[in-house]
Amino acid sequence: ASCTIPVVDGAHFTPHHLLVDFLSVQRPVLIKNGLSDHHWRTVAQRLTRQSMIRDFPRDKLQKTIIPYGAAFGLPVNYTTIPAFIESMDDYFSAHLGEIESPSPPEYVFSSLPMHQIETTSQTLATLAFEIFAVPSAFDPDITEIQTRSRQFYLGPPGSGAPLHVHSGSWNALVYGRKRWILLPPNAASYSKQHPRDFFEEQLREIRQKHVVEECIQESGDVMFVPEMWAHAVLNEAESIGFASEFAWGNSVFSVPGPDIKDGSDDVA
Repeated sequence: ASCTIPVVDGAHFTPHHLLVDFLSVQRPVLIKNGLSDHHWRTVAQRLTRQSMIRDFPRDKLQKTIIPYGAAFGLPVNYTTIPAFIESMDDYFSAHLGEIESPSPPEYVFSSLPMHQIETTSQTLATLAFEIFAVPSAFDPDITEIQTRSRQFYLGPPGSGAPLHVHSGSWNALVYGRKRWILLPPNAASYSKQHPRDFFEEQLREIRQKHVVEECIQESGDVMFVPEMWAHAVLNEAESIGFASEFAWGNSVFSVPGPDIKDGSDDVA
């Protein structure tokens, strides 16, 4: 799949390369096979459908039409992972049949706790403290990034995130396929339109006004999005992974982020 942003081979890409060639100049990059170390190979085994249904049977996570939907006044529901996986089968069948549901797909996009407390559910604790990890290319000892948030996502084809901006971030796709558009800070904007509709209705007009960077992220790839670059993401396949926002250097986001304790107080 083609990308208009730089694409590098994760097997030969080091934190020093990230720091010098991308982080320091705030340039996006897709790291192919950036999740190839032992930890992430183990994660891939733990996040199969069968393993998740077995290991996370009861605890509930938020699901919304778009991430942080509550911040936009959109309804927020709760689901168990087994129930959400079952619901994704319906979307997958419709996707294969090229049938578009009148209601856009929901997305599990949960803030994970930064510190474990007594009320932290077993599911969130496992995702946050056993499975979540900073990809090796972003090694904080070399890049000096400061993690501000930990996020877990799971969604069917057609789900995703609308155009939005925030501090620098990485997105680690364990399984799936994501379509990205990115706009530099001088062209950045914010939207609450569902990404399925946004890509169909707004992308052509945006391309006429701005230089739009586009990219396909596949299983095992890591995306770096620089600070204040607007981006929208559409899952083209069932997708599961982790993301994190971070502060770095003289970033305007270098103050500590909120301490999300139980995943229930998502912030934009």
